[in-house]
Amino acid sequence: MKAYCLPGPGQNLELMEIPVPVVFPNEVLVRMRAFGVGLHDRNTIPGGVTFPYPNGVEGAGIVATIGSAVSTYQTGDRVMFCGLHPKGGTWAEYAAIDAQMLMPMPDGLDSPEAAALPVAGITALRGASALQLTKGDSAFIAGASGAIGTIKIQLAVRRGYRIAASSSPQNHAYMQSPGADLALDYRDPNWA
Repeated sequence: MKAYCLPGPGQNLELMEIPVPVVFPNEVLVRMRAFGVGLHDRNTIPGGVTFPYPNGVEGAGIVATIGSAVSTYQTGDRVMFCGLHPKGGTWAEYAAIDAQMLMPMPDGLDSPEAAALPVAGITALRGASALQLTKGDSAFIAGASGAIGTIKIQLAVRRGYRIAASSSPQNHAYMQSPGADLALDYRDPNWA
């Protein structure tokens, strides 16, 4: 299979031909349809991996093979996931993923959208839950025009929070379109 790999520690990515990973009993082999790309990818490699190592932590695809201990997924299921993958990351034609890391891909979501959601989505959900807000409360989201902030605005609106959000002025309409009540320029010295 083709994969974007780190040939060795500290080396630059290369498109390489490597073997398709063998699936353990608790894993599924996912035929990748899309993968996410973020700053975290270059520095999040599990310890003890073998090189060349396919990069990437999040993605979406179709279940191609099921390990003998997996009963929650079937061949052909559409899935999305994130996490460190000891056998190789998501920037490849196939990835071996622990079945517990998989999430069914919701209907109406395509693979590129699904691949972009896991890292930012999980971060946004954890942040929103940590605030312990209730309907009608107000919250401020800093840097809200990025991936995490965009998801946080949508979560907040669904939960009935009033939202003030900051970004540069060219992103104010973008933040208000999913429901931010107030858009602030973080460079304005009087924004508070």
